[in-house]
Amino acid sequence: MQLCQRVGDNALSAEMLAGVSHQAAHAHDGAVSVGLARAARDTAAGTGFAALESETAVMEAHGLALVRDKRGSMWRSGPLRTRSAERTR
Repeated sequence: MQLCQRVGDNALSAEMLAGVSHQAAHAHDGAVSVGLARAARDTAAGTGFAALESETAVMEAHGLALVRDKRGSMWRSGPLRTRSAERTR
């Protein structure tokens, strides 16, 4: 992670954070999963990779579902999915 940050590879940093968020979700630690997913989302912003932004939204939605935030998990997965579809047109 530090190497990615040193060379300014935000896309890889975001991918790594999303992966660790996914692992936290598998460990049933929703709060950690959400925090990591949000860090991944913030890091992915501006990279130009719509798929990466969508992935971070899915990780956040997964973590929110684990902490039983139904409304947050539904909202989180909607807007970025729409934006990603628009970018691929």
